[in-house]
Amino acid sequence: MKRADRSRAVRLAMVFSLALACAQLPQAAAAVAAPTATCAFPARHLTLDRGAVLALEVSVANTGAADATFTAAMRANDLFGAAHTVLTRTVGAGQGAEPNAHLATTAASFGTAEVTVDITSSATGATVLGSCTTRLTISPDTDGDGLLDAWETQGIDGDGDGVADLVLTGADPRRRDIYLELDHMTAHALRPEARQDVVAAFANAPLANPDGSNGITLHIDEDEEIAHQDDLTTWAGFDAVKSASFGTAAQRQNPKALAAKRLAYHYALFAHRHDSSTSSGRAEIHGDDILVTLGADTWGLNDEGTHHVGSTRQQAGTLMHELGHNLGLLHGGDNDVNCKPNYISVMSYAFQTGYIPQAGGGRKLDYSTQELRPLEEPRLLERDGVGDAGRNITYWSSDGGAGGWSSGQANAGLDWDEDGAQDPDPVSVDVNNLGISGCGPSAGQTLTGYDDWQRLDLNFRDDADSGRGPHAPALSELTGESASRIEEQIAAALAPRAEAGGPYVTQGRAAVTFQGSARDPDSSELTFAWDFGDGAVGTGATPSHTYGGEGTFTVTVTVTDSSGLSGKDSATVTVGGAVAAGSS
Repeated sequence: MKRADRSRAVRLAMVFSLALACAQLPQAAAAVAAPTATCAFPARHLTLDRGAVLALEVSVANTGAADATFTAAMRANDLFGAAHTVLTRTVGAGQGAEPNAHLATTAASFGTAEVTVDITSSATGATVLGSCTTRLTISPDTDGDGLLDAWETQGIDGDGDGVADLVLTGADPRRRDIYLELDHMTAHALRPEARQDVVAAFANAPLANPDGSNGITLHIDEDEEIAHQDDLTTWAGFDAVKSASFGTAAQRQNPKALAAKRLAYHYALFAHRHDSSTSSGRAEIHGDDILVTLGADTWGLNDEGTHHVGSTRQQAGTLMHELGHNLGLLHGGDNDVNCKPNYISVMSYAFQTGYIPQAGGGRKLDYSTQELRPLEEPRLLERDGVGDAGRNITYWSSDGGAGGWSSGQANAGLDWDEDGAQDPDPVSVDVNNLGISGCGPSAGQTLTGYDDWQRLDLNFRDDADSGRGPHAPALSELTGESASRIEEQIAAALAPRAEAGGPYVTQGRAAVTFQGSARDPDSSELTFAWDFGDGAVGTGATPSHTYGGEGTFTVTVTVTDSSGLSGKDSATVTVGGAVAAGSS
């Protein structure tokens, strides 16, 4: 073989050997993608009260061939203190997960700080796979009205973009506030006097504020008139109206403002009637929705006498009653036992539309101001009454309302069995059976008192049926027929108890001096009008009258109090002939 051919053969052999060797080398492993993780807060600027939950959305993906543990850790900040782990989750190979976290703020400090969460994994060590940040404000609620101090001083940032979307006009972080938007159907506007009564009742609440004042400022924003509907269904019809009408026209064009308003405002609608009933209304318990319906023909007429809209007391009492349900109150305070004589509150049907009568005169619109003595109906001690030290007058009945209601000042003994005497031994009476819907037979109960003002729930946001949430079951409410019955019973119970005295006997032309008297539960200003039975009349408690001839006459006295309520009583007068001179 020639030298050139041998050289070529050697080179070919070397190339072949090198190719074979390369073919036998192990191949490099294909590149594996790193695990991924993301997180997000609901907004870039959040304002929460301490104790609220901070939501954190987390999404992780493990692309490795073995399990990996992901860790979300909050960096050190002025609100939560040192860095700490907020979430760990082990994820299988090739798997993903969304282990969202809810971070408690119970131990957080008040203030504002940047809060950042970093996510790492066991597969990548200290490498941060994803981060998220929010500017968080933990605000106190100094006055306990459910409105954060930051909202009351800076406005509400509904979408967390750092800009206030709603200003709470007149808010004071050191005095309790309640905000209420009120819309009405045509002809059903809130009477100015009714508005004044409700606002005054809250302003006079026996609640001490951090600024040294007492009471609650109730802000009623009367907004729009809505087309009249004869009947509204609950809750579908109500929701349709609220969806179209909640917020001012300008706010409805600004979703951010509307979202902010839902955080702070109750919503009330004054409508005609609901669900083909004569019910006074409906409201959520611990919620924010209120419906007042006083359009049935059993309710009071407007000033023109053309449309049933409810009297001033019916409107004010019902609005405050339904708002009370939003604030957590039931018809018996903390239970639904109605018409209890030891629960003197507008939440009771007995006081909803007639207010609470006061000894010495006047009526008061109010929630209960103290927890009165329990009443064991099988063993009632009349000398004990209900233990109220104030001027309140209460109602009860011993016969289911058949013979009317009794009334008496609540700080004294009460004649539970209505026998005209204070019995030394216990009596058994079904005292809250007043013969109206919601207050029927219920003998043998123990009736408890309740202090409404001290137990109001002013924060509706933590309740499931607030905002756009589902409506919790609402209680049945006072009917127009029962309201009419109540008005009649109250008029009789509070009317003066007139006493004509007598019987009277006189001889000849001698004048008769009458001894009239009266007891009135709620008034000391009484007028006496007498009909002497012979065509003559007189006034005053003890008038004198001379009859013109012999006979038997019926004298009647009518006593009227400062409220215009009256009571009557009659006596006989026997007029004999003149006594002959010298007769014995």
